[in-house]
Amino acid sequence: MELFIRHNAWFVSPLLETTQKYYLRLTMEFFTTYQRFEEPVSIRNAKLAHASVFIKRKMQNGLAPSTINTTISAISSLFTFAIKAGLISTNPFALVEKQKIPDLLTNKILHIDQITAMLRREPNLRNQLILRLRFYSG
Repeated sequence: MELFIRHNAWFVSPLLETTQKYYLRLTMEFFTTYQRFEEPVSIRNAKLAHASVFIKRKMQNGLAPSTINTTISAISSLFTFAIKAGLISTNPFALVEKQKIPDLLTNKILHIDQITAMLRREPNLRNQLILRLRFYSG
């Protein structure tokens, strides 16, 4: 398995070297998770159940939704490459749902009343002007 990953175009894609190493680590982690079972998981016999359990464990370990999504994408890209190479016919990660990432931008936007109160509380004229410039220019 590792030989396939290291010596194929999937691994030497236009990804940055650090991204390649990260993708390799995630992929190897997936396959080594199931090595202690009677029938170890390989690229040819991996099923949706393997992918789902692997991702569910990641979620239970408290990983951020964006990290979970990166893991799904990384491992899925290997299986997609294997399909294109004619090694397999299905991608077990294709049906694993990605996590919803909360929209944190709405929590960062201040209401006009909050901005006005902040400007009133600032005694220094210079700081008031800097705040006004930042708020009104976006």
